[in-house]
Amino acid sequence: GVAARFAVRVLSIPTRLTATTSAPRVGELRLITAISPKQSPGTSMFRMRHIMEEAGSYRKQMEEMLEGLALGIVRIERDGRLSYANGMARRLLGMTVQGPTETIDTVPPGRFLRQDGSPSPENEHPWQVTLATGQYLADQRLGICGEDGSVAWRSFATTPVFHPGDTMPQAVVITCTDISEQRRIEDLSRASQERLQATARLATVGEMASLLSHELNQPLAAI
Repeated sequence: GVAARFAVRVLSIPTRLTATTSAPRVGELRLITAISPKQSPGTSMFRMRHIMEEAGSYRKQMEEMLEGLALGIVRIERDGRLSYANGMARRLLGMTVQGPTETIDTVPPGRFLRQDGSPSPENEHPWQVTLATGQYLADQRLGICGEDGSVAWRSFATTPVFHPGDTMPQAVVITCTDISEQRRIEDLSRASQERLQATARLATVGEMASLLSHELNQPLAAI
């Protein structure tokens, strides 16, 4: 959605400048502009640093906007490292501490569940599917089983992040919403429908029994 595209743009803003010939890492921008003969290397680097400072300031402002969204936003790198999660995402997913080795698959206090209540293996998680296929996924529903046995239901959308020239995503941006109340209403509706169907079946059986009794009584009355 719009929020996911906005998050992708914000989280793609570089925060650091490196002058190197190696591939840039997350949060870095490689210096690829040629230095003019009329400019000293020092002047060019000063201007680039100034640009990067402005970009970093802009990203910080945009991240503050992401923090205010009533929507969980998470970015996961291709190596599985969680590079960003806003406050809402941490509340919805049960995250506590962000560190360099943190991953979304190990942070929740319980485990992810399929819609039928069975455990969801890691390779089925929507962010893993997006990283493996490069596909955008929407409304992927998973339950999170807490330590007390309660289950909270979440809906995920995953957007792949590509670097120029890449065929596979280098990261995935996840949006997450709480659908626990919606799931509860759906379960109640499903249970109500099942009760109505059971009542209808009993009524049909009763009608058949009454008809059969009537048919059996007819010959007995004739005798």
